[in-house]
Amino acid sequence: IPEAQRLEMQQEMRARQQDAQLRRLYPTPQDAERARDRQISSLRLGIDYARGIISQLDTKLAEEVAKAATAERAGKPVPEVVQGNIELYTRQIREQEEKIAGLEQDINEVMEDFAPIINRLQAIDGGK
Repeated sequence: IPEAQRLEMQQEMRARQQDAQLRRLYPTPQDAERARDRQISSLRLGIDYARGIISQLDTKLAEEVAKAATAERAGKPVPEVVQGNIELYTRQIREQEEKIAGLEQDINEVMEDFAPIINRLQAIDGGK
């Protein structure tokens, strides 16, 4: 067998093995889409949860800022506890926003990871 033909046969065999492995994971393109959608749904739940936490922290932060403003209007120094709480809530809000950004990036990565899988499964189905 000529070298070029032998290499081509090896590549075809590898492609068939990869397709078979892909089929074991996802028998149809719809199965891959459902797996993708489940992962994205889970990530979106994490985003919704983080947004809920941010909402609670915003309320607490607003209360502490109001306490600080009241103290300043009265000509008194802002209590250290209030300053500490403002810094704490601000930091926690920033952390949750970073978490949301990370989860949104994860969603994009899941979409990118599944696109070639779904396309290949559709190609395999189209070839039948």
